[in-house]
Amino acid sequence: MRKRFLDVIFDDIPLSRVREIIDDWLLNSSGHHTIVTPGPAFVVRAWKEPLFKETINLADLSLCDGYGVKLFSLFSGKSIKNRITGVDLVYELCQRAHTLGKSVFLLGSRDGVAEDAARVLKKQFPHLRINADNGPEIEERLNRMTLWYQDLHALKKTLITIQKTKPDILIVAFGPGKQEKWIHEHLFDLPSVRIAVGVGGALDMISGRVKRAPVFMRRFGLEWVWRTFNQPRRIKRAYASTVGLVALMILVYTNAFLKPKRHNVLAVIVNKQRNKFLLINNRMIERHAGEPHWQFVQGGIDPGETAEEAMLRELEEETGTMNYHILKKSTITDYAYPGGLRSRYSRKVFTLFYVELTGENKELVPTDESSGYLWVSKQELLRSLNPMRKSIGMRILEELKTPAFHDILKPL
Repeated sequence: MRKRFLDVIFDDIPLSRVREIIDDWLLNSSGHHTIVTPGPAFVVRAWKEPLFKETINLADLSLCDGYGVKLFSLFSGKSIKNRITGVDLVYELCQRAHTLGKSVFLLGSRDGVAEDAARVLKKQFPHLRINADNGPEIEERLNRMTLWYQDLHALKKTLITIQKTKPDILIVAFGPGKQEKWIHEHLFDLPSVRIAVGVGGALDMISGRVKRAPVFMRRFGLEWVWRTFNQPRRIKRAYASTVGLVALMILVYTNAFLKPKRHNVLAVIVNKQRNKFLLINNRMIERHAGEPHWQFVQGGIDPGETAEEAMLRELEEETGTMNYHILKKSTITDYAYPGGLRSRYSRKVFTLFYVELTGENKELVPTDESSGYLWVSKQELLRSLNPMRKSIGMRILEELKTPAFHDILKPL
């Protein structure tokens, strides 16, 4: 089950279900799939760095790897029951690759760690095809999706090495943030990869460089105590993550209680064939940003207006026509308000209208608010939306999977 904790997506599913998904991706898929393993530090960072949050939330599978998230989610009303550590996930991926005859590539961590981890895994899974490489030296800049490399030749060499081995599974251990950005930046350069995942310090433990916590401590979510005791340098980071998560929860929920909501309408327009969405190019933002800004038809509800009246007004102002038929209606709350916790609103509440264009495409004309139109398929939607609009796009795609809304779209 997909849940949101402080606006970060988590797939609350057991390891047995993860195994089924992995098998399906390895055997039946021809595309790329990404897995992320967010813990407390991820959640705190996601609020500081919106682009990082988008990277996490765009993953195909998001598995909770932090007892702090599991514990504090109890107070959010949507408790996360399942927790899968990076180490357990690596073993599961390698076990499935071993069984299904697929190959694995370990990338990153400190000098020799990936190679040591590969030897340990090869010993446990004798028929596993596995390769490893330390990868290039990487520096990360906050609020930048692109990474900085000290040696571009080393990056090119790493990519060529991975391309030559043609792995089905890529396990990256550059550390939280770096690894997710690296996958986001280079996955499409690696056509053989079906599954890519960032695992933080998991390879350190698998290789034996760092001793893993005893089973009883893992069962009660006390690995952080063990790792802090054995690696005192982690005390500051563990403290900052835990305190940061608690502080963030207090701020977000206090913010939601004290500040008003911003009520909006959003029209999800589909064509007559019900297989494409209509996006508009926001004229004002395009003028300021100097590049296209694709989004849904949306806007605020004026005083005295009903949601339906506001939606019809926005349709005319942004598409130039009123020839639409309302299919269904729903409500979505989005905590990702522009300006974050500094905004005068606590969150956006969207009244969504799924509408079908009953007129012709030629009726869609440029207006004072929009300078162009684009029809996109479900697969193209998130790639086409402006990054700041992807959060609501993901929520819409999630809703379209539910029984009440699955008939809105039809296959191409």
